[in-house]
Amino acid sequence: MPQSRTADIFHYLTLLPLSFLALVVLISVLLIRTPLRAAPAQHTVPQNLELQAPPPGTSTPPAYPTPDQLKAEDARFSSALDVLKDRASSQQTLIATLTTLTGLYVVILSFAAYFRLQQTRDESKEAVKANKEGFAETKKYYDERFQQLITEVRTDIPALHGIGRRLEQLLAELDSRLPVDGDWTSGTTYDNLPLDAKEQALIDEMVINSLDIFNVTQDVGARRTISRLYVRLGQFYFARANSLKRTVAAETAAGTPRTVQPIEPSNSLCRASLYLDKAVGIDEKDPVALRARGVVLIHIANWKQAATPGSSLDETLLAHSRSFIDRSLKSDPSETGALLARAWLLARINPPDYEAGIRDLTTVIDKGPNLSTLHRRKFLANCYLNRANYTAKILARGTSTDVQKRVALESITKDLRDGLAAAKFAGKDSGYIADMKKELNEGDLVLVYPEIKPSVDALLTT
Repeated sequence: MPQSRTADIFHYLTLLPLSFLALVVLISVLLIRTPLRAAPAQHTVPQNLELQAPPPGTSTPPAYPTPDQLKAEDARFSSALDVLKDRASSQQTLIATLTTLTGLYVVILSFAAYFRLQQTRDESKEAVKANKEGFAETKKYYDERFQQLITEVRTDIPALHGIGRRLEQLLAELDSRLPVDGDWTSGTTYDNLPLDAKEQALIDEMVINSLDIFNVTQDVGARRTISRLYVRLGQFYFARANSLKRTVAAETAAGTPRTVQPIEPSNSLCRASLYLDKAVGIDEKDPVALRARGVVLIHIANWKQAATPGSSLDETLLAHSRSFIDRSLKSDPSETGALLARAWLLARINPPDYEAGIRDLTTVIDKGPNLSTLHRRKFLANCYLNRANYTAKILARGTSTDVQKRVALESITKDLRDGLAAAKFAGKDSGYIADMKKELNEGDLVLVYPEIKPSVDALLTT
């Protein structure tokens, strides 16, 4: 319906209720002012009927109205009653008329409201249509301007054409080329890398740091990849620091000319910490980045203790490490490296919680068949050896019954045997045997060694 026609209808419907209201008022006035119908002339009688009483002292009986007088009075009352009946009938007619007109008034108002809503709806539709047309024109204008801007940029700076796709390809190349998350805490990992791989990692480091120019960390899809690249840089420099530390120690012990300055391991360790902090800052829920940051702090505490003989582990560093490990496990409760690290930390809090540490190690060991080959080689042997150590620590409290002690000794022997099998699978059996002998002779297993010596000797002989 056209807007002008709707407005005219609404205007007329608005005037109709006013007209009906005026009509109702007029009819009411006319009905109310209708005079009473006059009584017939033959029924007119005196309004006050007076009866003459006999003079005093006479014996004449009192006078009563005559029949004619009574008939006249009856006629007068009948005439007044008829007038009142007519008045009541007029009032009923008025009420019926008012009721009818009120109903009509309500109906007319309903129609008026309906047409008003129709008019509002039509106006809204027209407004929406006009807005859509305006938005379409605005979008078309800015699309044309944007395409014009892109054309100008491509013309002025051809190198920017397709930069998004090239960045994706570059990230994929870096992710596949950097050293993988291997046993980077081992002292020989860095030494075993080919020279070209080490140099390529240094080149990739410069490329990764230059990505900040393009603000790639704001891309949600690339954020986890960037975080993992910084994790690998941190692991690379930690492995390098470990290797340099071993070289410095060997050259110091041999008294040979230095090829590595004593400060260089700390420099590499510092750079590893910076990269891992950056990885956590980019993706605060990445369990790998959080675990790696916590593990580095553990090793820093160990290095700091080794540099000062007789000192204890730095509790501040351990607490800081625990916060990262807990966040890693909150993000991924099955993160294997984080479980192993938390077990190590639980055994060194005050007082130590060996039972909780054993539970974490057992979780990793139970997942053994389902672990990746990398994690089986990296973690399983250490899990068995550490669980044996923590069980020995519990026995050292002297609170176990004979039955509990016998079960614990059998468990220690079994863990040492299973740990050796895991070390052989990883190709690290010689290192595992050296660590086990150290624990048996001067570590946590010293107190139980006499009781398990036959089984251990047989295991070592085999």
